Amino acid sequence: MRNKIRAFLAVEITDPVIVKKLEDAEKKLMSVQAAVKWVDPKIVHITLKFLEDILPAQIDPIFDVMKDVGFKPFDIHISNVGCFPNMNRPRVVWLGIEEGKEELEALYSQLNLKLKALGFRPEERRFRAHITIGRVKGKKGIHELAGQISRMKDVEIGVQRIESLKLKKSTLTPKGPIYETLREV
Repeated sequence: MRNKIRAFLAVEITDPVIVKKLEDAEKKLMSVQAAVKWVDPKIVHITLKFLEDILPAQIDPIFDVMKDVGFKPFDIHISNVGCFPNMNRPRVVWLGIEEGKEELEALYSQLNLKLKALGFRPEERRFRAHITIGRVKGKKGIHELAGQISRMKDVEIGVQRIESLKLKKSTLTPKGPIYETLREV
């Protein structure tokens, strides 16, 4: 188990203007002081496939799949704040993707299908393009959080060019995850 790597496939949000707007949106949400673990805006991404724990020997076959999906750069439009599963029981706070969600869904579908051949179990849930910005950790302030999400539902973040697909290593620490890019297409 020691040499296993917690890994996922994702596209990253890196535009400094977009990251600043994400940070501003998070600050407004944080103002209600709900029990939420907020994601550092500098490491936000859109997960296309969580691979769980992989072996180092699986990195290159996964990279071959990444190259095989035929990635081409595209734009995403980030807007709207929402939560999963619903406003009565928020567990994940997210920013939505408008433009570009078809491209993300196509990448997700191709990766899911091609990774199945490597033994990865396909996702059973429908893919919903979003950027996770917070995870609810308790009931404190939950009604205030839902109210703030409602007030911010139409927030406008902007357009980000997605230029690469990345295989990321995730190391969990008490201060939050540390991500490292293992492969990039």
